[in-house]
Amino acid sequence: MEKNIHQAWLGNKRVPNQVKVWSKEIREKNPDFKYFFWTDENIPEMPEKLKEVYESLKHPAMKSDLLRVYVLHKFGGIYLDADYSFVGNFNQLNCFKDNRDYIVYQKKPKIEDLYNSVMIFNKNSKFTEHALSKVNQPGMWLGPHWYAECVYTYLNLPKHCSYLDIESKCDELNLGYVEWEFIDKNIAKHEFFASWYPGSEWKEKLESGNYD
Repeated sequence: MEKNIHQAWLGNKRVPNQVKVWSKEIREKNPDFKYFFWTDENIPEMPEKLKEVYESLKHPAMKSDLLRVYVLHKFGGIYLDADYSFVGNFNQLNCFKDNRDYIVYQKKPKIEDLYNSVMIFNKNSKFTEHALSKVNQPGMWLGPHWYAECVYTYLNLPKHCSYLDIESKCDELNLGYVEWEFIDKNIAKHEFFASWYPGSEWKEKLESGNYD
């Protein structure tokens, strides 16, 4: 597994100072990792088909949903949303020992969506190739539900399966898996800006420009 950490801040709103603080902590606590902070100014060139869909997406959060899969396919490593505070080191994860793709999941008896705020895949992963092949309609809806559907179809599992189904199928396919709760508790805690969600505090802050 490539020792890369990817984060992104897209759109015309300036990066909050708190995000800069967390970004600095991530780099300081993971000195042996290469760190990428993707913005509108430095995103890698995409194939024409993906670029057409990417440019058709109106909200930065939707663009980020596509960008995270693409940069993991192109470079490999870990993607982490920008609204994570940091407490640990990514070397705690087994993916840097066994070199497998990892599915991050919630330990629930019935899983409707999978958080795509943390993703762990190798460069040129078969999963990211699979997910990108499903990006085929300008303006299509992306996000956790779309990501979950990509996981379900890749693992050949029914929608709304349990975490036990995911674990069993990953074992069968020699894929790794890690609980999102383990990452949230031991490595990086999700602060849930939810800047795309109507009525969220951070959506209002970003729209007003008053968030530092």
